[in-house]
Amino acid sequence: MPAERTSNASVPVPDGLRAMLQRFVVAVLRQGVTPQGLIPFAASYFNRLNLNEEGGGQRSSMTRVLFRDDVLGNGGTAGGEGSLSFGAAAAHRGSDISDDGEIASMQDFNKQKMRRRQSVSAESFDPSKADDTPETEVAFHKKDDEQLERLRKAVAGVFLFRSLDSTQLLKVLNALFEVDATPGQHIIDQGEDDADNFYVIESGIYDVYVKNEAQEPQHCWEYSNSGSFGELALMYNQPRAATIVARTPGKLWALDRQTFQRIVLKAAFKKRCIYMELIDNVETLAELTPYERQNLCDALQPRVFADGDVIVRQGDFADGLYFIESGEVVVTRSEDGEEKEVDRLDDGKYFGELALITQRPRACSVVANGDCKVAFLDVKAFERLLGPCVEIMKRNIDQYRHQLEKVFGQSHLLESTEL
Repeated sequence: MPAERTSNASVPVPDGLRAMLQRFVVAVLRQGVTPQGLIPFAASYFNRLNLNEEGGGQRSSMTRVLFRDDVLGNGGTAGGEGSLSFGAAAAHRGSDISDDGEIASMQDFNKQKMRRRQSVSAESFDPSKADDTPETEVAFHKKDDEQLERLRKAVAGVFLFRSLDSTQLLKVLNALFEVDATPGQHIIDQGEDDADNFYVIESGIYDVYVKNEAQEPQHCWEYSNSGSFGELALMYNQPRAATIVARTPGKLWALDRQTFQRIVLKAAFKKRCIYMELIDNVETLAELTPYERQNLCDALQPRVFADGDVIVRQGDFADGLYFIESGEVVVTRSEDGEEKEVDRLDDGKYFGELALITQRPRACSVVANGDCKVAFLDVKAFERLLGPCVEIMKRNIDQYRHQLEKVFGQSHLLESTEL
């Protein structure tokens, strides 16, 4: 008879459990899952994770675009395939939950996976090959200034649009067309396989339903006056995995499949490749797994500064971390009315991390010396994605202290403030 465990016996925590549960909790909070929808949401979430494992890591994730294994040059993702993942990186909400709220149930996927396996691979948009394809004309829907202003506000929080430069964003804004929603109107229906639009919500409340094993729709969560959905069916030749119904009158903006693929997905792919090369050269990030690196790449936001622009101001509270993509910055500190240069940083260097770690005001200002392009990681993404690197970054505190001591001859400069 096995011995009973004593009350103080420790139970080993399986590797990966904390990270898995954290991603699930983030997914629940991000999607605003109601108490009634928690169980079906969890069932779909973990069923999809299990299906990914059974499939040998070949994900049917709704937030991925397939491309060749050798595109990124990093041996593929943790899932074993070369792929471009948006949702997991954006919110660290798990590989199977997308901004659009479409969760493919295990039952629906099992019905489709054998029949559609070849067509999905063949017809999924491949951004790695898009460069060889001449860019075709995209749709243009004329808008007045009032519509454009409303539209800019509506798309401001759309993660997929973060990779667009100003020219690409303008093309997308011109291609979006207005859709009026009425109460009870089905915007998308689970199972439909002729999806042609991606949707951005400007106003209105929209309910999301996913069928259970008995094929009964279960209310999982809702969108309220913001959000986006519908991208996944445009990435794959795959049916919609949820039904979204307008509860109130509302307004949506729709983007056609061709524009979404040729501009939005292509830009996201290019951004991933550029940022992967950038962070591969940052020694401090060597502790990150390939999957974590991809999440980091997708969370980075491009920012451009002209000569003399103040990127970080002494005394301000930290908003994020900056990686220098190209150009040079000058680090300065003002002490007793005198401003002195502390350091210069160029391509591949980063700054702003210590104020995030210590949660203290900036000790120095950082100014662009000529045109400068940086990749910005906001404070929330920093806390979520760079945990494995924080201890290494803390070691840099002494280095910064020595630099300031050389310039100012004081040893207390980093006691109350951090760069």
